[in-house]
Amino acid sequence: MPATDRPAARLALRRRVSRLPARWLAPASARLFDRVRALLADRTPAGRRIAAYWPLPGEPDPRLALRGWHAAGWQILLPRVVMRDAPLAFHRWAPDQPLEAGPFGTRQPAPDSPQDRPDLLIIPCLGFDARGWRLGHGGGFYDRSLAALAADGRAPLTIGVAWSSQEVDGFAPGPHDRGLDWIVTERRTLRAWAPG
Repeated sequence: MPATDRPAARLALRRRVSRLPARWLAPASARLFDRVRALLADRTPAGRRIAAYWPLPGEPDPRLALRGWHAAGWQILLPRVVMRDAPLAFHRWAPDQPLEAGPFGTRQPAPDSPQDRPDLLIIPCLGFDARGWRLGHGGGFYDRSLAALAADGRAPLTIGVAWSSQEVDGFAPGPHDRGLDWIVTERRTLRAWAPG
């Protein structure tokens, strides 16, 4: 699918994701996050602080993987929207902690939960290309967050996750877009080369 018209590409990708059969999502998520775990087996960041997300309908579901990483001693962080044009704040989270409703249908940690800096980000993609460019929902939250985290020269490892059907061609990144290190789908793992 070409992605030269971003609003049209986002609309088409949302429709495509909305048509995925519900019975397919859980096993596909398990396959995808098995691939993420395999990727991390040789690349465990020293700090072991992993930021992920709470899934929107149709997105790859990281919750089982997050529970496993937490049980293995990783510090789990989830994003919180602070303001519309600001980077995300990453708050510590454990599987027994409740989340509250956030903007855009998201779930997020309470504002008083401790914040931390991730060593690794797992980022949902609405669309992606094989070079590692990510098409998000259009708010720019992850791009601003990646830029802020890289400002001191300590950029975290980034892994974009999406369904293989969300791959797009002809992606022209914008001036504020940030490339990802890896893209993982339920079918393959791609080493990206887009500049972060």
